[in-house]
Amino acid sequence: MGNDLRILIDASVEGPTARDLMSVSALKAKYVCDLPDLKDKADTIVMDFAIAERRIVITTDKGFNEKAFKICEHPGIIIINTRSKHRAGPTFKQFLLSGYRSQAEESVTYINETNIRVKKHNDKVVDFPLK
Repeated sequence: MGNDLRILIDASVEGPTARDLMSVSALKAKYVCDLPDLKDKADTIVMDFAIAERRIVITTDKGFNEKAFKICEHPGIIIINTRSKHRAGPTFKQFLLSGYRSQAEESVTYINETNIRVKKHNDKVVDFPLK
């Protein structure tokens, strides 16, 4: 993964938060709701697009997980799980600055206000504090 993180923001991420994330210079982002071929489509179609474009899916949908999409068979999934939908953007930005963003490649990463949990192949789980 280079300096810029290629992401696909899932429709579960609300518009204002998605727009906020798209403005971050370290991200090369696309938003599902801006793509007519993906808007209102099933998660599997969204993931197929992410795989084709080598983009990590950013979502708040807990159905986008390692059970639905096997680890190492996609560019990555980052699930933002905050107590308030208004904390999703700031929490993700903290993750970007944490130094752990490279861990998200080909894994499923769960982020909340205090912790990053990365699930990798072979059932390996790594936890990092979110400062």
